[in-house]
Order: sequence, then structure tokens, then C-alpha cells
Amino acid sequence: QRLRTLVDATEIMEFVARELGERLAVDRAAFYRLLDAGRTFRFQAGWSNGRLPAMDGDTPTSIVGTRALAAFAAGETVTIHDTRAQAAIAGE
Repeated sequence: QRLRTLVDATEIMEFVARELGERLAVDRAAFYRLLDAGRTFRFQAGWSNGRLPAMDGDTPTSIVGTRALAAFAAGETVTIHDTRAQAAIAGE
């Protein structure tokens, strides 16, 4: 019901990130935009349950590797179950 009252795109994304994050019982969820021909993530809106910092600002896409970038480009959802094992998704 609350979603219907929102008109600002950032507020909508923040609301959806929080609802999705809580529903999936994850530590954080975020929306991003790819910039610089796919070389930079710009995090636009997100949510964190407090266990991890919220994702914000610009980050080089090289941190995730080619397999994850290919999944992003294909419009697939990418989840990282254990950030300590993030190298496993890099595909390098």
C-alpha cells in the first residue's frame, strides 16, 4: 500500500530494496547503474539490516569479475552468499 503513495524514483527503490531485503532475510539489497561502458557501478538506492554498511557511491566493476558482469549484462540477478568467497564468482 505504501508503495502506491511514493512518486520519487529513489524513494521507490529504497522502499523496494528494504522490502525485498527483509523478505529474503539478506543483510543488504541495492539498486545500481552501470556507467563508463560497464566499468563502474553507481549505487543509487539500497537498504541494510545494519550488519553490513549500505552500498553507496561508485565502485569499479572489476571487483566482481567477468562471470558476474556477464550475468548483470544479461539481466540476471546475482547473489553473493559469502563475500569472503567472492573470488568464486569472479571467474578469473
